[in-house]
Amino acid sequence: MKRKKFLIGGIIIVLAIVYLGYVGFMDSAAYYYTVSEYLGRGASSNGDTVRINGLVAPGSVEQESGGRTLKFIITEGEDSLPVIYQGIVPDFS
Repeated sequence: MKRKKFLIGGIIIVLAIVYLGYVGFMDSAAYYYTVSEYLGRGASSNGDTVRINGLVAPGSVEQESGGRTLKFIITEGEDSLPVIYQGIVPDFS
């Protein structure tokens, strides 16, 4: 009887850990879009965490004086997408 209680308790703990791991992974997962795919989605992607695959347009990078906002344009063929990144800006040197 005692062994059965430990087995049930262990199963519950393992299921809870698996569930928490799954929820954490799904919250941090982001799908890669091309610029044209993202633009084709329209407003349905607003507020979602996504990653955009494209090239930074030459000469489009602007960093504000405070250093925590970076503006640039991502291009793919004829399509372009303005981006405003807020946070710690990576070192480009």
